Amino acid sequence: MIILKNKFAEWPELYPKVIREKGTVQKAGKVFVNGVEVRDNVDYIPQEGLQEFMFTSPADIILLGGQPGGGKTLGLLLKALDGIHRKGYGCLIVKKQLIATKGGSGTIIDDAKRVFDFGGSEFTGSDNPTFSWPIWGTSVTFTHANFSAETEKGYFDAQEKFKNFQNSAIFIDEATDHDWKIINYLLSRNRDSSKVPPKFIMTFNTNSHHFTRQLIDWWIDENGRVIPERIEKVRYAKIGGDSVKDIIWGDTREEVMQKAHIIVPEDLKAKGMVAEDFVMSITFRPCKMSENMVLLSATKGKHAANIFNLGDTETRKLFDEDWNAETEGMAMVSRQMVKDIWTNPYKPGETMYASLDVAGGGDNCVLFIWKELTIIAVENFEGDPKELELWIKATLNNYKVPIQNMSFDATGIGFYLKGYTDGRPITSNMRPIQEYDEAGNAVTMELYYNVRSQLMGKAQYMLETGQISCVVDKDRLFPHGKKKSGKEILNIFIEESDEFRRTMKGNKFYYKSKDEFKDRFGYSPDYMDALIYRMIFVLDGKARKEIEVEFTESDYAGLYSGW
Repeated sequence: MIILKNKFAEWPELYPKVIREKGTVQKAGKVFVNGVEVRDNVDYIPQEGLQEFMFTSPADIILLGGQPGGGKTLGLLLKALDGIHRKGYGCLIVKKQLIATKGGSGTIIDDAKRVFDFGGSEFTGSDNPTFSWPIWGTSVTFTHANFSAETEKGYFDAQEKFKNFQNSAIFIDEATDHDWKIINYLLSRNRDSSKVPPKFIMTFNTNSHHFTRQLIDWWIDENGRVIPERIEKVRYAKIGGDSVKDIIWGDTREEVMQKAHIIVPEDLKAKGMVAEDFVMSITFRPCKMSENMVLLSATKGKHAANIFNLGDTETRKLFDEDWNAETEGMAMVSRQMVKDIWTNPYKPGETMYASLDVAGGGDNCVLFIWKELTIIAVENFEGDPKELELWIKATLNNYKVPIQNMSFDATGIGFYLKGYTDGRPITSNMRPIQEYDEAGNAVTMELYYNVRSQLMGKAQYMLETGQISCVVDKDRLFPHGKKKSGKEILNIFIEESDEFRRTMKGNKFYYKSKDEFKDRFGYSPDYMDALIYRMIFVLDGKARKEIEVEFTESDYAGLYSGW
């Protein structure tokens, strides 16, 4: 598949001459098709390695797993077009969360709008965003599979959603977000009238506890490493049952037919079907960041460095591709992302905010002062708890922060502040809040286990995209840990970023709780929590837009002082 625009016909000859000048981290490579250079973000051609393998593998099911940033998603978009000129062809691309497929900066839909802009394509935004090509009567559809097969209702809802889909190409992006039963049901929808051979592709990152690890077990050695000589080797399987363990494997179709005792029903036999038709071919190829030179060149290698800096367990799991690595959840924030807080550009604006981690029992009571999304001051309260409210009042007054723009932890000791300010109390275990964009419009949310996980998910995104900055000296010492010994704020942030570990509870994203962090490290993540609470104003653009009242002394009238 090569999409060449403007300078070329949209469908060049079947076997064009391709010359590649390999790039490096410092210098982008070049590709020439029939002597003309392929232009970045205008013309598209699969990169060598993983993306070319998607097109050349004869297997019915292609499994692509390993390092993030290997070019899996763009490869899926290009492969989705492999039969787009064949009447009746349809491709279905499935993700866990619908918000991950809808518009917004950097989403798969944004990438698709660039790649699919040829041949008079038309885009329809809906619950199932679709690109269609009227001249061929073909389409590529995006949808979500936000269902849990752990419940009868969840599985029934998934069947109801997908029973009317029929596509010769079905691609599951980030398969580790899905249940095997739902994947197995989607396999039954892998057909259409285009006569394009059905193709089912799953992409996933390393996860030792997910069904994807069991699915690729033949390709992995006892130490959790990919067996080099088995890479891209095709195996055969009869798929059935409720678990990956029910799959019957073999090195040949004949071996599987014998093991599975396949008997073709007479009515299907009369139509020409044989036992071999019930056996599927499956292959696995690991993903390597080094093969995605477009990303490596664009980021000057920073993406790979971020993965390497995630920590020992995550480095083994992702960078070194240890498929047996144990983890308490995927670490979502790297050391480099934390360090970048001190070099990220400041967001323009003058609106002041404050975010407070209320603490007692020996923990640190930390207040962050913000100008927009830049931390301009960090204050610690170490006095008598009865004086906390007066300290809050004085500190906010000093930095001219309106009380409406202060968020605070209302769980535990913070509960006593809840009824006495016009700020934004946050109870960690409450249900996620409705999110709004900057224009005050309600937006579709990802599914989070509770509001704390929702705030952490937003904070992770803001750190990933470099939107949080800090002007406080990174080497300045602050009290930290059980003994409240002085430590540089940069190192405090790096240590406490370990709480950004994400797993799934049911079908919802769950981040490590404060108590889980404290059980492991012996102290509370007070500084990072103060950062997280600022995100309430990012999530709720509507609330931020309504903040117009000037700060006055009367805003604090009636504050509770009877501690």
